[in-house]
Amino acid sequence: MVAALVDGEVTLKRLVSERRGWFLKSENPEYPDLTPRRDLQVQGVLVGLVRRWRS
Repeated sequence: MVAALVDGEVTLKRLVSERRGWFLKSENPEYPDLTPRRDLQVQGVLVGLVRRWRS
């Protein structure tokens, strides 16, 4: 999972490499995968997630 700057917008998605090139795969099926039109810059890498549950 990476924080990526794609064509001027920031998103959090899985970075995937295929024969046709790099694209960003959405983990949520309600959102589309992204293929950068011009520019893709990785801003950071997700290494952990902390969630707080309230009861």
